[in-house]
Amino acid sequence: MTKSYETPSTSHQYAEQVLAYAEQVLVQSETILKDAVGIAFPETPDADPLQVFPKPTEVRAESPDILELTEEAKTALLCKASELGFGRAENVNLSEQGFTGATVIVEGGQPHKMLAEARMVIDDVSAQPKSIIISASPHREIKNEAEVASSQRLFGRVGTTEYDVASDVARALPGFIEYPEPRVLNAAYDINDNNKVFREPTGQFQAVGEVNGTPVILMQISRRDLEGGKYDRQPGTAAVIGIVDEVTKASGDETSPIVHVTSGTYRPSRTLGAALAGLSANRLVGIATYGNDLLNKIKGDNATAPVSQLPGELHEMAAQAAKLREALSS
Repeated sequence: MTKSYETPSTSHQYAEQVLAYAEQVLVQSETILKDAVGIAFPETPDADPLQVFPKPTEVRAESPDILELTEEAKTALLCKASELGFGRAENVNLSEQGFTGATVIVEGGQPHKMLAEARMVIDDVSAQPKSIIISASPHREIKNEAEVASSQRLFGRVGTTEYDVASDVARALPGFIEYPEPRVLNAAYDINDNNKVFREPTGQFQAVGEVNGTPVILMQISRRDLEGGKYDRQPGTAAVIGIVDEVTKASGDETSPIVHVTSGTYRPSRTLGAALAGLSANRLVGIATYGNDLLNKIKGDNATAPVSQLPGELHEMAAQAAKLREALSS
C-alpha cells in the first residue's frame, strides 16, 4: 500500500484521513479478493470468497496443502496475495507507508518471529517510532522443541514463557540500552471488565530500555485460566490495539498512528482489521510486516513462504472486508 498518512492540522482533517484510509484498504482488498477467486476458480469468477476459500485451521502452520490447482495457478495466486504482503520477500515497513512517529505494537509468538518484527521496526530508521510495545503472554510456556531451539540459538537461553522471550528480544536489538530496573508505567487494563483501561501501576506495562531514544515497553497479555488447560478473556489483536489506543490517549497522545507489526502471512486480513479498529478509535491504525528474507536471515534457513496458509487467509480476509464494509456503510 502506498503512503497514506500525513500529520493532520485539525481534528476534522484527521477524521477524514482515518475514513479515507479505511476506504482505500477496503477497495484494494476487495479487488484482490475478486482477482484471487478468478485465479483459483476460473469457472465461477464471481463466487463469494467466503464460500470458496476454506476457514483457516486453528493452528495456521498445520494448514493442508493448497487447493488442487496447477503450479501456474498457485504461482499466480501467491503473486496476487503478495500485493498485500503475503509471502513477500521484502518487508512492508512503516516509513514506506507514511507511518512515522507511531506507537508500534510488536505481536507475541515464536521467538524468531518476534525478533523479526522488532528488527524490522528499528532497522527502518526513517520511521522514528514514539515507542515500541512488545506484547507477550506470561502464561504461554515455551515447550515446543522448535521454539526451544530457536530461543537457544538466538538468545543463548530459553525463557520459561513468551513474556520472558519478549525481554530477550528487546536485549537482542542492536543499540538497545537496558534500564537498570524496569520502569512500571501507570497504565493497566481489566480483562474482567471488557479490557477497560485505568491508570494504575499493575506491571502490565513496563519500560525496560530504549533504542535510539525510543522506549521499549513490554505489555503483558493477560487471560483467565480455566480447568483442563483452557482459558478465556485473552485480548486478541483488535483488543490489544484498543487497549494501546486508550493508554496513549490517557497520556495525551490522541493523533499519532498506531502500527501493529506481524507476519506477512496475516497481513491481508489484519490490514482490514486494523482499519476497522481505526474507525472505532477515530485514529489511524496500520499494519507493518516483515518479509520472508528477514525471517530466514534470523532463523538461519531458506524456507519458502507458507503457501498452504493462503486459502484460509483469503477466507479471513473476506470476513474482515465484510465487517469493514458494514462499518463504513453505517
